[in-house]
Amino acid sequence: ANNIHSQLERINVPTQNIMMEVTEHNIIHNLEDAILRMEELIHSGISFSLDDFGTGYSSLAHLKNLPVNHIKIDRSFVRDICEDPGDQAMVASILALSKHLGLEVVAEGVEALEQFHLLKQYGCKIYQGYYFSEPLSADNMTDYLGVSSTEA
Repeated sequence: ANNIHSQLERINVPTQNIMMEVTEHNIIHNLEDAILRMEELIHSGISFSLDDFGTGYSSLAHLKNLPVNHIKIDRSFVRDICEDPGDQAMVASILALSKHLGLEVVAEGVEALEQFHLLKQYGCKIYQGYYFSEPLSADNMTDYLGVSSTEA
């Protein structure tokens, strides 16, 4: 946590603008310590997102204890959502559960309009994937958004 704070001070970024992604796989081996470190960073304004949700060993069992604000539906569920009833059920369930827990959901790997429409129908509000844009550099992102680099 101290290293993160010193890096943020060095680059002068407000902690409220930082969301860190964690995967259950990376924190499961020392969950109690990870939660303590996450809570320390949360007190300074940093928020957390649980990445690759649904691919871990016991995501549901740990979800209620992890101090996260967002979860990211793994792209493996989004990829075949239009054809696979199992993936549709998983995504619908994750969205319903997240709503009850007060968590925002990001759907990863949205590559087609049909996926976007189906996710939207299920209540997803935040999307990530090549359907919207490939990864961009900071300069290309300001161009994409139509903002000059002096405004950003």
